[in-house]
Amino acid sequence: MADMRPKLTCSAQAHQKEKSRLRWVMGVFFIALITAGWFVPWFGYFVPVCMLGGLLPAFFYGRKWCDWWCARGSFLESAVGVLSGGRPVPKLLRGTPFRVAIMGVLFAGFGFHIVKFWGEWVALGGFFVTFLTATTIVATVLGLIYSPRGWCAFCPIGTISHWAGANRKPLRITSDCTACGLCAKVCPMGIVPHEYREQGVVTDSDCLKCGLCIAQCPRDALTFDTDRQEAA
Repeated sequence: MADMRPKLTCSAQAHQKEKSRLRWVMGVFFIALITAGWFVPWFGYFVPVCMLGGLLPAFFYGRKWCDWWCARGSFLESAVGVLSGGRPVPKLLRGTPFRVAIMGVLFAGFGFHIVKFWGEWVALGGFFVTFLTATTIVATVLGLIYSPRGWCAFCPIGTISHWAGANRKPLRITSDCTACGLCAKVCPMGIVPHEYREQGVVTDSDCLKCGLCIAQCPRDALTFDTDRQEAA
């Protein structure tokens, strides 16, 4: 195992550099999309497509879509992250009651406007753009005050993915973990992986499968590879 660690660490770090570039690309695309939407409302239909894109993979891979595939998540982590206060998201915002309340309010408004503008396709596209802009403003403010992905703690699509993806491709912890805490410092969702070391697996379904903790771990004690954990 000792001989494997340098190779695994370098590979994970190289992978994170590539994903960092992808997040910036997606972040720029996201801002371009919103801007274009205010001139051409048809771009607003990206919103329901992205919502479906975030939900379907969750049943197989958990919240993996929310990593860099989510354009808003990438924008928050890359652009907003530069100026973020970096403070932990309050437990109230991460709790199930708040998540359900936000989901109810946003989905109710979403559904009402879909019914209202049904058949008026340009107007409906315009609503999607307005909805995306308004929620992004809120997400940006939260990202500046708290951690960049503060919005992701109770994002309705993220919450459904959280439930649908429970125990899907979980992050595993080998016996090499020393609870140094470096993994927790880089987790965009505020998860503390080493708190699960006795269980051997992170059961928090908000894990984005981003691999930042894996790249940071000096002991290579974190992995999504079941075979490597068993071999350890």
